[in-house]
Amino acid sequence: MYTLELTLSQAFSRNGWGNTYSTFEELKKDIDYIHFYNNERLQAKLNGLSPMEFRTKAARTLLAKQ
Repeated sequence: MYTLELTLSQAFSRNGWGNTYSTFEELKKDIDYIHFYNNERLQAKLNGLSPMEFRTKAARTLLAKQ
């Protein structure tokens, strides 16, 4: 029998974190949360946009000024 061990080494926050997963489902759960955190979580301080929507809008505004 094979043992599955996956390690996420990409820093998630300024403090960074790493985690070891014993199953693919555990890894997928964290990946799904990271996707939610960046793409779906609306922020009042970002005018009701998700972080990704805010970055995209900011980038388009900068490009339009060029």
